[in-house]
Amino acid sequence: MSRSLVRTLSASTWIIAAIGVVSASLITVYLLLHNEEERAMERLRVETANLLSLGLKDLIALNQVRDILTELPGAFEGKKLNEYIHVYDPTGRLIYSNADIADLKDIPFFRSERLDKTYYVIHGNRYQYLALLNSYRTQRGGTIWVEVFTRKTSAGELLQQIITPFMVVLLLLIGLAYIVTHLVTERAFRPFKKRAADIGEIDLQHLKAWEPLSTDDQPDELMPLIRKVNELMMRIQSSLLNAQYMGRYIAHEVRTPLTIMQGEIETALDKDERSRRELEDVLRTVLEEISKIDEIIRSILRLSSESRRATAYDPRPINLSEVIALFHEHQTALNVTLSLSPTTHQPATLFGDWELFRLLISNLLRNISQHGGPSPIATIAISTKTNGNILIDISDRGPGLPQEMIDALNQGKWIEGQVGIGLILCLQIAQITNLSLQFENVGPQGLRTRIECPKAH
Repeated sequence: MSRSLVRTLSASTWIIAAIGVVSASLITVYLLLHNEEERAMERLRVETANLLSLGLKDLIALNQVRDILTELPGAFEGKKLNEYIHVYDPTGRLIYSNADIADLKDIPFFRSERLDKTYYVIHGNRYQYLALLNSYRTQRGGTIWVEVFTRKTSAGELLQQIITPFMVVLLLLIGLAYIVTHLVTERAFRPFKKRAADIGEIDLQHLKAWEPLSTDDQPDELMPLIRKVNELMMRIQSSLLNAQYMGRYIAHEVRTPLTIMQGEIETALDKDERSRRELEDVLRTVLEEISKIDEIIRSILRLSSESRRATAYDPRPINLSEVIALFHEHQTALNVTLSLSPTTHQPATLFGDWELFRLLISNLLRNISQHGGPSPIATIAISTKTNGNILIDISDRGPGLPQEMIDALNQGKWIEGQVGIGLILCLQIAQITNLSLQFENVGPQGLRTRIECPKAH
């Protein structure tokens, strides 16, 4: 079952927002109830002070209980009483009340459970009342209880009063929270959805059409992901294209020596009589072409085993004298005239895999042999950088390469159909062995290949 991340996040955020709105509403109701109770307490305090100003305390203190019973109605007659008052004698019998409230009928007075000057709630038959109890001493030491109480709004009554506007506002806030959450989530996920759509539109059948994802107007949090996806896409594209190109180049490079061998053998077979020398020439030519095929196959197999720096990679210190001997070895085999200029002032030792280094030099010199004209000349210059690395410059007098192709090669890339397998293998060897390989057109014509080799530790 498919799920939308945007809808899931919108719903989750909305639920959290709705819980927040409901919680805020409940807190509001609690604060209203608390405020109502505070106002009721304030009214009781004011009414108690009002009773004192009307002389209630003096009336009780200067008279006996029976006199108080006769004097109380006259004391409050015509006077302004804002709240309800009950007066109880020392036995707890109600002796005066300014309110005939049926809701409080038959509600007993439990003075033992009530402390002097303490607020408490009287539960009537229908309503609740907040009360404040005060005790006063009579002339003969008896205690008269004066209970001042006022109507208290309960939570149920408050909800009944505000339920309609409360629900309207609550629903509006929840609806607004949903709309805002949905809009914000949609906007936040817009870059993700756009990038996901771009990835979904990638045509796996047309590798060359792959383009990096756009980084314009992207949030900072998404940039590392886009860069890594772009890097991964480019590596996959490069690997797949390289595999395609490699197959074509191998077929082309192997086909050439096979065609030469086929031509030589067919020419020899067409003759009725063949001398020993002619047969030796044919065999020598076939052997040379087989050596070329073997060199190509060995290079490819070796690079395949060394991919991703496999444990078969076996670097060691390589003395400069071995490198010079290597050039001389290929001079005869490839029919290339060498001009060696080792300018290092001290014995130098580089660090690398000797077999792969041999394949690299072999492919570079073979490339000069094939494309350096009728009398190919390779100029070799060896020097040492200030950091100790060894520089090997191999220059020829061939036609050179287009600048576009040189720029691509210096970035570790190549253009289909324009670069031979020799240079491609050189680039792969350089990547595996930590060598720096740079190409540059020199002079009126010619190509210089610079190899920077790490020094031995």
